[in-house]
Amino acid sequence: IFVDTVGPADKYQEKLKKIFPGIEVTVKPKADSLFPVVSAASICAKVARDRVVKGWKFLEDLGENDSDYGSGYPNGQSTKDLNLLYCSRPEALSLYWELVGYTE
Repeated sequence: IFVDTVGPADKYQEKLKKIFPGIEVTVKPKADSLFPVVSAASICAKVARDRVVKGWKFLEDLGENDSDYGSGYPNGQSTKDLNLLYCSRPEALSLYWELVGYTE
């Protein structure tokens, strides 16, 4: 198993080895640039995520912004603009804005 991580690789690797005993687990930052299989999985995940986001029906009325909310990633400008437009966060947007310097 190859895992891409932004956190402590050793900690995640040990945890996964306990969950999957007998299976070789490799956890590395930037694994998508180190292992072709992780690169392929990353592309597949992005395509699937983009399809879900494109067809997402928000519970909230977004008015004119109903189709221009970007990728949903916190660092995307359209996503930032949409989030700042509303006092409350639409239910599908990330709760972890501190990653890009925006906090409530």
